[in-house]
Amino acid sequence: MLALSAGRTRLDPAIVPHAPHEVVVAALDKDRVEAAARSVGVSLPETVDLSEISDENERFIVKASVHAHPDRAGAPPRVDTNMVIGAPAARRRVEELEELGADARVQRFYDGVLLAYSAVADRSGRVIADSMQVASRIWPSGAGASCRAETIAVDPRVSEPAEDLLKELGWFGLAELQFIKPAEGPPRLIDLNGRFYGSLGLAVAAGANLPAAWAALATGRPFPRARARPGVSYQWLEGDLKRACIERRGGLVRDLVSSLGAVRGRTHSLASLSDPGPLLAEVAQAVRTRYGRRSY
Repeated sequence: MLALSAGRTRLDPAIVPHAPHEVVVAALDKDRVEAAARSVGVSLPETVDLSEISDENERFIVKASVHAHPDRAGAPPRVDTNMVIGAPAARRRVEELEELGADARVQRFYDGVLLAYSAVADRSGRVIADSMQVASRIWPSGAGASCRAETIAVDPRVSEPAEDLLKELGWFGLAELQFIKPAEGPPRLIDLNGRFYGSLGLAVAAGANLPAAWAALATGRPFPRARARPGVSYQWLEGDLKRACIERRGGLVRDLVSSLGAVRGRTHSLASLSDPGPLLAEVAQAVRTRYGRRSY
């Protein structure tokens, strides 16, 4: 997304449906997003000073302030966020990120539910289409993406500050805001994605066609206000099976059977009988990778 935004003038007359490039850069910088979040009252995870922590069993989230630097020669394509246990492990991960040239940060890990609010904002920052979901399974465990999720009624205590944040950033188009909802206290913003995300099909299946809304805004066409209906379910089968092999809820076999049993009646990230092309392409890519053939 960052590379596309930066090169938009070279693609003229094609439409690159993003806010001005400086806004895109700011929205991908966690320091700047968190500053904007504080200014509109969005809660954030607590930042940790490792020099003051000695607990060997405490869990931490270690991330880079910016996931990628496409303008920097030799920079990795992506710097992943990790959950680690104990201050020594957190320090090692910080050192690894610093060796990659990343600005590392450590935050306290919160037990809770992964909550996502996805929206399409017009050029004034007004949301015209949105969806809210909660995850019942995530992969990788502890700090991953939804591999089972369900839409819920949009909570204005989350959606209204989120819309204020998008306005504060000057955002245009699609945005997915991820929160952790602890057992006590408010949801805490952990990430903002300004691109297509893994469970996007869930919002579409629930009646909020976010890609269509984004395309309509980008091309100057009207789009009726849309909101996802609650109770629609989603599964990322590959992630769910990998999770079952590690978590083994109720035992390995029982968890695997549960994952396979969850396939029916859910929308999926790739699998669709009416549109099998994306799944077949993914399988073909996996086969080429497995047998060492390069894909172009």
